[in-house]
Amino acid sequence: KKGEKMNQSTTFILDPEKTYNELEKASKEKAEKIYKARLSEKKEKPLLAMLKAKVRLNREKISNLDCLDEAYKSEEYTKWIQEDAEAVKEKSLAVDRYNNLNSFKDMRITEESSARYLINKKM
Repeated sequence: KKGEKMNQSTTFILDPEKTYNELEKASKEKAEKIYKARLSEKKEKPLLAMLKAKVRLNREKISNLDCLDEAYKSEEYTKWIQEDAEAVKEKSLAVDRYNNLNSFKDMRITEESSARYLINKKM
């Protein structure tokens, strides 16, 4: 009886529409996270320019390098770094989720094909 269970092959019901919808949703989430990460990345230069301008307002003579150093030390820049890192993390997770769903779909198809092959071979 123990051997009987091992000889039983299981097939799965593949639902292409559900799979497509899941991948489509993951694709949209991925695109949104990539968009947000890109916007965050592009925000750095204008932010630094604004912060350097603020530093220059309070200093009569300051070198560009010292001005940049002051801008890097600001709370606003630190906040941007945290927001940018979070956006990059979310982008990475969304891309990985999409890729994992795609891989899972391929594994299910292979699993189903193998199960059907074994069932047909026994007949």
